[in-house]
Amino acid sequence: MKSKLVIKLFVILLMCISCSSDDGSSNNNSTNPSVDLTPSNFTTSVKHLGHISTTINWTASSVTDNSNITYSVYLDNQIIASSLNSLELYISNLQPNTSYSGFVRAHNGSAYTDSSFNFTTIPTKIYNGCLTLKTQQEVNDFVALQYTEITNCLIIGSQSVVSDIVDISGLQSLVKVNGNLYVSYNPILETTFGLQNISSDLNAIAIVDNTILNDLSGFSSINKLLSYINIVDNPEITTLDAFSNMTNGITNVNVEITNNDKLINISGLSQLNLFSVYIRDNQILDNIDLINSSDNNSLGQLTISNNPSLFNFTPLSNITLIKGSLSLFNCNFTNLDDLSNLNRTFGDVNIAFNVNLTNLCGLQTIVQNDNIDGSYNVHSNAYNPTFSDINTGNCSQ
Repeated sequence: MKSKLVIKLFVILLMCISCSSDDGSSNNNSTNPSVDLTPSNFTTSVKHLGHISTTINWTASSVTDNSNITYSVYLDNQIIASSLNSLELYISNLQPNTSYSGFVRAHNGSAYTDSSFNFTTIPTKIYNGCLTLKTQQEVNDFVALQYTEITNCLIIGSQSVVSDIVDISGLQSLVKVNGNLYVSYNPILETTFGLQNISSDLNAIAIVDNTILNDLSGFSSINKLLSYINIVDNPEITTLDAFSNMTNGITNVNVEITNNDKLINISGLSQLNLFSVYIRDNQILDNIDLINSSDNNSLGQLTISNNPSLFNFTPLSNITLIKGSLSLFNCNFTNLDDLSNLNRTFGDVNIAFNVNLTNLCGLQTIVQNDNIDGSYNVHSNAYNPTFSDINTGNCSQ
């Protein structure tokens, strides 16, 4: 009897151990609920509503395993952008006063979530007069009014106050400015993005004293320049390629390019029909390609001064007439051969402080024909022949 009881207790004990083992095995092998890899819901809104463009932005979507999310944008059921990592998109080439709808799709592999948007581009609205925007608040207030045209000038920045303008992207509603367009005296503005829909002919452009401005893409749609362009005191601008879409201006366009420390390429202005040209104090500029063979063979005035990286001026080789003065100061060229076709100046000839200049024979044509109507001023170069020296062929060292 006792042995049967022991055996029975032993069997019960084994059963309990087995149960305990089964429970533990079940816990160890149980799988966690499946992780949902669908991107979370997010919202899309219109950041800037324009006349022929719009900027949309959206909040970030996420997944529980922190996978990377990319975005695609659909407009009227057509994909217009894909594989985006940013949370914003500028949409161009729209029609004015037209309704659009679309959605942003957040992707995580094959899983995705959509967020819809809709907008109506703004109709034509004209601002009469000349507009000056001196502060970021004034920019924001003007953007809110949704003007598409300005009948006179647009001035961004002011010398009278310290501009705090940092973002002009909302000005993308503008498609026309009749008159002058100035971006000047803005110490914290980095980009002209926002002006890129302005395609009207302009009388003048001035980009002056913008401490960190480095992007001129806002000028990429300008059709024609009628009077002048000044690019002065912009230490971070490196190229003028943004102007390369500008068709020829009228003859007599004046160009001043002064004191732009990082400017190395100015060929973006080479399509202009030039009158007076002033290129001064640009430390690493090594070409003057805005004056090319497509230009008229005459200039009104030419001053090239204090450009220490300028070793040649081949684009001048087609110039035959300068209606004002010719001034070449403090550059590193060694000869004036590119002036050999020049046969008349109505003003002075000023050539000085060019420490490597030893050959001035390019002036022989104009000197021997006695076609300098002003003064002949040659001094402080490596070689300084007199008017008589050049006339008799003693023109190089």
